[in-house]
Amino acid sequence: AQKNGETLNVTLTDKAGNVSAVTPVIAGDTTAPDAPTNIAVSADGLTLTGKGEVGSAVTVKDSAGVSVGTGVVGADGSFEVTLKDAQGNGAILDVTLTDKAGNTSPITPVVVGIAVAPDAPTDLAVSVDGLTVTGKGEIGSTVTVKGPAGNVIG
Repeated sequence: AQKNGETLNVTLTDKAGNVSAVTPVIAGDTTAPDAPTNIAVSADGLTLTGKGEVGSAVTVKDSAGVSVGTGVVGADGSFEVTLKDAQGNGAILDVTLTDKAGNTSPITPVVVGIAVAPDAPTDLAVSVDGLTVTGKGEIGSTVTVKGPAGNVIG
C-alpha cells in the first residue's frame, strides 16, 4: 500500500518501447491520526494541553457531546486549547484530532480532577474527654480519623 500523501510517478510505455512523460499522482490520506496523548487540564479548568499529529485540528467535547474548545497541534507536536468554560472536578472531556484530509482519531477521554493530594491537616487537637478532634484542612475534603491499630474511628 502507498503511504498517505506519498507522490507516485506514473509513465506509459507503448509496444515500441517509447516512454511517456512522467505524471505525478499523490496517494490519498486515508489514515486517521493516532489518539491524542499526554492530556492534562489546568488547575483552574480553563486550559487543556496534550500532544498529537502536527497540523491536526483538536476538538474538545463535554459529556453531552458539545464542543467546549478547539485548537491546532503545533510544529512541535503539542497543543493548548482554551476551554469555553471552566471544567470542574469530575467533568469528562473527549479529545480528538482531525487531520487535514478529514480523518479523525480515536477519542481520548479525560476526567478533570485534582492532580495532587490536599495538604496534611493542621492545628489538630483532641478534646479533654477524647471524643472530638478539631483542626484545619482543605475545604470539601473528607476527614478520616484512625486509631492506634489503624482502624477508622471517626
